[in-house]
Order: sequence, then structure tokens, then C-alpha cells
Amino acid sequence: MRLQINRKVLLRALCLAGGLLIFSGCGKKSTEVSGTVKLNGKAIKVGEITFIAEDGSLDTSQIKDGAYTLYRAPVGMVKITVKSTKPVPYVNRHGGMKAPPEGAAAPQAADEQTDKNYIPVPKKYNDAETTDLTYEVKSGKQEYNIDLTP
Repeated sequence: MRLQINRKVLLRALCLAGGLLIFSGCGKKSTEVSGTVKLNGKAIKVGEITFIAEDGSLDTSQIKDGAYTLYRAPVGMVKITVKSTKPVPYVNRHGGMKAPPEGAAAPQAADEQTDKNYIPVPKKYNDAETTDLTYEVKSGKQEYNIDLTP
């Protein structure tokens, strides 16, 4: 009989401890941050933005036509890295080549157009060690627009 009582007490204690962990959460919570990324007022057409917390947690999002949305940004002070990507014409999302749309300009003309839209981000923003971009993420949805300088 005594052995059953100890098992019941142990089971109840474990259930209580598990419930407390679930309801209190483990570590910092995350939130949604969206905005625009520009260099001297010009939108970064294609790239990547990363928010890196002091504890090393991070969230990364694609930049498309100057806009980004991070759905799990770490709450608290973050460093921000930004990289631009030179768009490649006629490449599908898996990295393979696809046929140009009917009536599209020849690939050389497309490359020239791609070069005009490409805005290179200064290297200092590419690395967490050299970037000077910081932001304090608070809980809840928020907007944070960035205008980089050379």
C-alpha cells in the first residue's frame, strides 16, 4: 500500500511540474516584425535579413522588393544583418533553369535589366561582428523600417 501512495504522489508532482513548465513558457517568446530595407532611399530588391539575439537565437527572412517579415523574431535586443542577392533571370525556386516567358527579351537583355535592379549592400551589414544595426524587439506585432548608409 505504501508503495502505491508514493507513486501517486510522484505522479502528481511530475504532472504539476510539467504543467508549470508549459504555462510559464521556456525562455524568451518570439514575435512578428515586418518593414522595409533600403539603401540611400532605394529598396533592396532581393536579399536576406537576420535578427540575432544576445543569447544566439535568430530568425531570418527573405527581402523581396524592399519588404520583409520575420515571424519568430527573438524578443529583446538584436543585431541585424542584411545581405542583397543579385537576381538571376529564369531560375526556378529550386535553383534549376526554366524557360523564359513567351515573348520575353533574350537572356542578355534580361541580365542587363537584372543588373540595373541590383543594389549591393555594404559588406559591414553582412556579418554580425561588423554590423552596427541594432533594434529592441518587443512582444506583439511591430514595424521596423531600415535605411542603410554606405
